[in-house]
Amino acid sequence: MILQNSAPLKRGSIAAPGALLLVLMTLMVLASDRMSALESAFYDFLQQQQPAVASKRIVLVDTATRNGAGTFWDTGEFGPVVDALNTAGAALIVPLKAPPTNAQIPDIKQLTALAELEKRARKGSDGIKDAALAKQLAGFQQQHEQHEAIAATVRDAGNIVLPIIARPTRQELEDAKDECRRHTVSATNAGSSGNPPWVREATGTLTLPDIFCSGAVNTGYAGYWPDMDGVVRRNHLLVRSGQRIFPSLSLAVAQADQKNADLQIDGEHSLLMDTHNINTGPGFTNLIRYYMNDSDQQVFRSISAQEVLSTQDTKTLFKNNIILIGDLSSTSANKFRTPLGEIIPLPILVATTLSNLLQMDFVSRPYWLGSAELAILLFIGIVILLSAPALKANHAIIATLALAAILLSIEAYILMAHGIWFQLVTATLFSVLGITLIQALITLGGNGALPGLAEAAQAAPASRLHDEDELDLAFSVLRQQEPTAETKHQLYDIAMTHGKQREFAKAERVLLYIDSIDNEYLDVQEKLKKLSGARKRNLKRAAQSSPATDQSAKSKVLATGSSEKKLGRYIIEKILGRGAMATVYLGRDPKINRLVAIKTIALAEEFSDADLDAAKVQFIREAESAGRLNHPNIITIYDTGEDQNVAYLAMEYFKGKALNLYTQADTLLPPKWVIELTARAAEALHYAHGQGVVHRDIKPANLMYDAASDELKITDFGIARLTDTSPTKTGIILGTPSYMSPEQLAASDVTGASDLYSLGITMYQLLTGTTPFRSDSIPKLMDKIMNDRHTPVSEIRDDLPPGIDAVLDKILDKKPENRFQNGRAMALALRDCCSTLDT
Repeated sequence: MILQNSAPLKRGSIAAPGALLLVLMTLMVLASDRMSALESAFYDFLQQQQPAVASKRIVLVDTATRNGAGTFWDTGEFGPVVDALNTAGAALIVPLKAPPTNAQIPDIKQLTALAELEKRARKGSDGIKDAALAKQLAGFQQQHEQHEAIAATVRDAGNIVLPIIARPTRQELEDAKDECRRHTVSATNAGSSGNPPWVREATGTLTLPDIFCSGAVNTGYAGYWPDMDGVVRRNHLLVRSGQRIFPSLSLAVAQADQKNADLQIDGEHSLLMDTHNINTGPGFTNLIRYYMNDSDQQVFRSISAQEVLSTQDTKTLFKNNIILIGDLSSTSANKFRTPLGEIIPLPILVATTLSNLLQMDFVSRPYWLGSAELAILLFIGIVILLSAPALKANHAIIATLALAAILLSIEAYILMAHGIWFQLVTATLFSVLGITLIQALITLGGNGALPGLAEAAQAAPASRLHDEDELDLAFSVLRQQEPTAETKHQLYDIAMTHGKQREFAKAERVLLYIDSIDNEYLDVQEKLKKLSGARKRNLKRAAQSSPATDQSAKSKVLATGSSEKKLGRYIIEKILGRGAMATVYLGRDPKINRLVAIKTIALAEEFSDADLDAAKVQFIREAESAGRLNHPNIITIYDTGEDQNVAYLAMEYFKGKALNLYTQADTLLPPKWVIELTARAAEALHYAHGQGVVHRDIKPANLMYDAASDELKITDFGIARLTDTSPTKTGIILGTPSYMSPEQLAASDVTGASDLYSLGITMYQLLTGTTPFRSDSIPKLMDKIMNDRHTPVSEIRDDLPPGIDAVLDKILDKKPENRFQNGRAMALALRDCCSTLDT
């Protein structure tokens, strides 16, 4: 026979490599600290490559004093500097060192001293001791006056944001009265769990004397926590002190810049500042995006406090900008290590995190990424387990390098283009070590094979499916599944069964599909060559009685060796896609130089000689019916023709992507998009049904969407009807069972209601990532479609509009008369249903 089954039923025992991978994964989990260090090292490297530019609105004022004259507060420069900055038009002023502790309310020592002084004044006492006490009291008074002056400056300026103090005690905001507490963050919208969100606890009690809070436009905590290696990578946007939650200083400044917009906790991983949503990682943290110095200038503009007081024209520097005041000197006490390999003072770190918030260009790490990374690790483990034992040594090296490069490139792209840290270094290391260890185990097993894998070339048992319709339906279902090793094996088995039954056209079709998803699978290429040779011999024999047939074979292939491939008058540019019955080419109409998509169907292979003429007539009739359709959401058919038994449709070339790309759980489109696109498709079907045209094969693969132009197009009108009459039962293959209506499976008359049912199944899959009816056997699948009720989508997703279940119930009703009677009614119901969705 031409085809002989040589597919392996299984790859032998996987116990040894499976145990090896399990041990490796366990060791990597136990060494999580070392893995985190590797992840951080690669993250730091990528940070150094990204070209982000800091906000130009941030200006630093250096308070490093001359000759040790004291702190910025002691020198009395605070008031004059603030006046000068406000005169120049500063938007906000942020001193990064908190004012000295307020003496408005004396502490216990002060009260004791005052009481002793009063007692001695009444009774008379030693003059020396009285003079000492009087001097101490004068110091208290001077402190009090100094704080009053600072508070007055803060109050009069009206645009100062102050850092709050972390005291070593645990007293609950003794000095912080109503004026200070108004700067805390509301946790009323903490999330659906009802529990307070987790926020990192500050060391000590955060407080600020009320005399300063009353005048400050906002307050925030200016502390940062480094990672275990001493590098500061995260900014805690919120910090807890007792039962109260404060914003970080950078967040407080950003809030003040928005006219003190209301700041609330909006879920466990999100903040809401007025109408702006800030997505965060666990504990309301975001990764800091650092900025590189240019060769000729600093990241942030800076000026000394003395220059602020002595320079006259500073409006261009300060007007409408945010001014951070702090110590930029090399001797500054507060310094931090960054992923860029630098050590920076507190003002530059605060400026960096503030710039991140102002430009919303921080790096995020969503809370769900950890689970996604673990799932990828498990998936890679399964792939390695199934594929690595069969690889030769040189192929294993190539696969290892390619997989490592792909994973690291994905992490780099996601971080640098989208600002998300997707940690894939661990998965990369696991891939390299896993494949290497399995290859080493193969080598140690002798003769390049693992024990238990020597039977890898044994033939699979004959298929249990012998009925022609069952084989066609099985092929149809398998084409909708992921191309796993088991799926390819079952497809190969179907091809071999067709071969045994001498149905070589069907066998070739299945093998071509396997080749399209894996062109190195087993001996598929060799089988295809044998089938091609057999077909040529048959054509040669037929040519003796019909010379035109040989010419047909030459035209059918389209690749004759000439420099310019043509079909009819159209010049073929390239292949766009290949299906079970049709091939789609990108072509060009030389008359008007227009790009077209050309779908070809080899009628001579699908129909017997007796039926071929009738098939041609029907093809032209169906193409003419579809060609009359003129709707913005339907692919336009320009022309139809037949070239040596190859029928073709020349149609509009559309650059969109098929919606089957968005049917997996991790690629789903937003619900409002899905419902709106379904409504557009329903309106297009309403138009087509009004023209007497029924599609018969609505599914995600036949709906194309271009996000750039926001256009949706339905494809393949006129194809399914033709294939229904093919003796090879290709109609069953193309009319996918998972999307068929009950009446379609029962071979009843197909109407527009069937199209709307299939569209409902399509929307269900686009919303949930799965079709409503699934089974591992064809009869069970058909029985479920015809008798079972679908699971409501609200039980799968909780972010859908409340009326979606009722609408889908009507669309997917088993009886056509109970469904929406036309596409327009369905579109209206869908749009009314999703009117409450924001995005």
